[in-house]
Amino acid sequence: MVEKDIIEEIKKYDPNFSKVEFKRWCGDVLKTLQEAWSKKDLATLKYHEVKELYQLHEKQLKVMQERKIVNITKDMEIDKIKIIDYNRMPDCELFKVIISVSLIDYYQKENSMQILSGYLNQKVDADYKLEIVRDKDFLTEWLVDKSITVCPNCGAMINLLQQKKCEYCETVFITMDNSYKIMSLEI
Repeated sequence: MVEKDIIEEIKKYDPNFSKVEFKRWCGDVLKTLQEAWSKKDLATLKYHEVKELYQLHEKQLKVMQERKIVNITKDMEIDKIKIIDYNRMPDCELFKVIISVSLIDYYQKENSMQILSGYLNQKVDADYKLEIVRDKDFLTEWLVDKSITVCPNCGAMINLLQQKKCEYCETVFITMDNSYKIMSLEI
């Protein structure tokens, strides 16, 4: 199925779906996950990944820590994002996306400059295949703009990076970050 047809299929169920915003989010979240991976930031991984993927990544990072290996990824540039598939299942929707990037990616011995694989200053091209899930009843129109600083219901000051609901009126804030989860990530 070509991307145009995939978008039409998504819009049958979510008429306000934005290909541009979705792709922007995909690129942002990939960069966030890569940075979290390099920093061994499990909280960020847990926030963006389904439980099974998070547990896999947690185990992989633990092994790397035991072996005193660090994976450094930096200077990621996104070349292309393409939605390649969409499936509506009984309880969720599954989006498949390929993100073509160039980045610096290498493994080194912890607290050392010894490079185990990759290159310190040479970018490589990579294609990341992501499977992303969201609740099948979700509608884009429910999304709250992450840049807002006041509750749209009561006007209280909020920080969407730290809050999922208003502490005063208990309005729940729905953003792409807490509506979409990464189910699988392959390079």
